[in-house]
Amino acid sequence: MFVAWALIFLTLVAVAFGPSLFLRPLFGTTDYALGTRSLPAHLLWHGVALTAWYVLFIVQTGLVMAGRVNWHRRLGVAGVLVAAAVVATSLLTMARFLLRVNAWAAANGVDGQQLEEGIRQGVVRPVVGGSWSLLLFVLFVGAGVYFRRRSASHKRCMLLASLAILGPVFAASRPIGRLLAPALPPQIGGPVFLLVCLGAIVAYDLATVRRVELATWWGIAANVGVTIVTGLMAGGESGLAYTRWLASVF
Repeated sequence: MFVAWALIFLTLVAVAFGPSLFLRPLFGTTDYALGTRSLPAHLLWHGVALTAWYVLFIVQTGLVMAGRVNWHRRLGVAGVLVAAAVVATSLLTMARFLLRVNAWAAANGVDGQQLEEGIRQGVVRPVVGGSWSLLLFVLFVGAGVYFRRRSASHKRCMLLASLAILGPVFAASRPIGRLLAPALPPQIGGPVFLLVCLGAIVAYDLATVRRVELATWWGIAANVGVTIVTGLMAGGESGLAYTRWLASVF
């Protein structure tokens, strides 16, 4: 199951970010904030780091399936470095989001009230949700490293870590989000996929070990908690204040 999910995750990333990253010259994609064909450096490195993580996830699960556990463990060091790059570039991307929207608004003469509403609707939720999801990623990767000698916990933690940072794939502005838009509200695609994945992990646990593993329970609880906290923060002043604070830090 883990190799299959790794392939699904990478496929989703490739489809979602193909026009804006992997196949950008073919699609003639322009940057909304700058109006140029080139991709800002921090977004390029962010895309490289995320892609490297999902490629590495496929390689690692494949090594285990092939019985090359020693190689899997050696490559784990690279996994930690890639995870650090994912965290650093994700934080920078979220911090620059508000600044880029402000730059676009200034260039297009958007008035203050419209900008404020746009920020509340289109910036705060992705930044707040992305920040909490990034925290889940860090916690699950850390737990996976800690439980590296316990295969059952380790592989579930790494799967949950990979799932935690997949939310942007389902943004309404990307191919997958636009595909889902006629059937689902723009903000529902990611949570629905999350529920499907968590349900699949539970089903896998019950089919293989006749019980739900502790790591799976923690994954469900953590994702439910993050969903609730994100909803509360994104709809209030705390989310807006956090978004502005993050932009000021970077």
